[in-house]
Amino acid sequence: MFIRKNTLFSVTESDLDSNGNLHIPSGVTNIAPNVGNALTGIKSVYFPDSMNEIKNSIFNDNPTLKEIFFGKRISNINSNAFLNCENIETIQIPNSPKEIHPWFEFAFPNLKRIIKYEKNDIPCSYIVNRYHGKYYYETSYKKLGTIKVSNIHKLFSDEKDALTPQKICVQINNEYFFIGKDLKSALYECKKYLLMQNFERKIWEYKTIAASKNSSIKRYELILREAIKESICALYPNITKSDYKKIYGYIRNLQVYIKYLESVEKKYKNTERQFHELYGLTFEELLNKITPVSEQKLKKTSTRLLKSRPIPAKEMTAIARAGYGNPGAFPYSWLKNIQKGNRSTVTKKLHEILKAAAIKMYTPEHTKEPTISLEKLSEKISKVIKQPIEIKYLNSGNFSKTYTMQIPGDKKYVWKIYHCDRYWKTITSYHHDTEIQNSFLISGKKYYGKIKFRKISTAGISNQLGETYLIYPYTEEETRTQQPNFSYACLTKPYSLIDRNENNILNNTLIDIGGLRINYAQWHQPTYISKISNTILYHSWNDLGYVLNNYTSSQIHNALEFVSDRISIRWIDFNKIQAKIEFLKNKTRYNRR
Repeated sequence: MFIRKNTLFSVTESDLDSNGNLHIPSGVTNIAPNVGNALTGIKSVYFPDSMNEIKNSIFNDNPTLKEIFFGKRISNINSNAFLNCENIETIQIPNSPKEIHPWFEFAFPNLKRIIKYEKNDIPCSYIVNRYHGKYYYETSYKKLGTIKVSNIHKLFSDEKDALTPQKICVQINNEYFFIGKDLKSALYECKKYLLMQNFERKIWEYKTIAASKNSSIKRYELILREAIKESICALYPNITKSDYKKIYGYIRNLQVYIKYLESVEKKYKNTERQFHELYGLTFEELLNKITPVSEQKLKKTSTRLLKSRPIPAKEMTAIARAGYGNPGAFPYSWLKNIQKGNRSTVTKKLHEILKAAAIKMYTPEHTKEPTISLEKLSEKISKVIKQPIEIKYLNSGNFSKTYTMQIPGDKKYVWKIYHCDRYWKTITSYHHDTEIQNSFLISGKKYYGKIKFRKISTAGISNQLGETYLIYPYTEEETRTQQPNFSYACLTKPYSLIDRNENNILNNTLIDIGGLRINYAQWHQPTYISKISNTILYHSWNDLGYVLNNYTSSQIHNALEFVSDRISIRWIDFNKIQAKIEFLKNKTRYNRR
């Protein structure tokens, strides 16, 4: 052994003791490259506490080497320090290693034991196991039949692991391993694996049947697999027994859902058959979109149902699936030539025509021409309403197409149908899953200046792709040269515009109500608060007398509290609004809380 200036330059077989152990003397702080390579008979090597790091490639090509005892102070180790030493079984870990773990996973495939310094520098020996390609050492375990539950730790804990260094491993039949930060999350991974295995088995069975019939379910397989994954991920970190049974029920009935998807594909036979809208859904959401509509009808009309309160997107799909008594009336000018007793029949017929047209005109790419002639559609509607009607293309967006419908001499209406080549999560992030309910909730109400919310005449609500449509008046005025200023949007309203794209406003008609966010908290304010607030904000001084004569002091006080907390000094009419508030304060006994 040759040492100079605290650096070890060479080692020979004569430096080994009778048991094949090599003890590097204390005081050595560095080891030269290639020292200890191909050292015959070496079984163990002990590094001194005086070393802080191993910079070079050392002790390579030693198949007989089985044990490494690092010094307490070593923090960095070269990744090539022990190449081709595949029989190492025991390693003594330094106290605070920093750059060791990246190469440990593959450098020592036969590692079985580590010695780790615990409190008071007491060395403790632990069994090492490899789970999912990574080494962990176990501190305790319990065995229940074929299931083994262990407390496991990484060999080297970094700063991220400092708070939760311990993990739980659930082992089944010494074959499958599931790791989590606690027992609940480990069992979640276990149940997730078992459910996905059941799904893959069922899909394989159906593939085999389909292959024998020269058919293919590959285009449905991805949709169903994503739905199962989304449903399982939504349950993290715990899958209860009822949840497990529910998802297993989905898997057991996959053949039924494949038939549903086949019927959807046949329905949209002129499309590209991509159906990106069906990806990224939970299984429940997917079924809401593909399950055939039942015969059961709702007692309420859709207009009354939607005007009563904000409805979440999931509830909207439930409404669509259950059906409804009346999807909405058409303008009187369309039905004036029809006898009163026949108008309901004609209305139903018109809805059938528009729904079928929306399906045929659906394409995943909004730039494509419709697959139905607008002239033929105009002729079909004209025959039903007994007067001519013109249909013209107006505009397209990422989620819809718009056309104008007009009886000569009458006002124009916008006919809006929906399509999308995006994932469902993208649609919901842009709030386009709530456009129909928004339209009914705020139809005809002012937002800012000349810009008005459209008043919905009719709507066909559906849960399947392109058959959703809206009809509303089109204000044909001179196009605004400047985008309206929304910076002073009224915070007292139960809704706010979040998508301010100028392309959503055509000729003073707001054609994209999907960009509205419903404020549920403000929506449930008492009606008198909104009426008094609107009077203060938008009406003349004379109307304040109506407020004083028709509302109690307590009601006025509540409304003043509501308005005062929301008006901003940046508003154009701030001084005028503040003067109205002071006037009502002086006319009533107002005590601010």
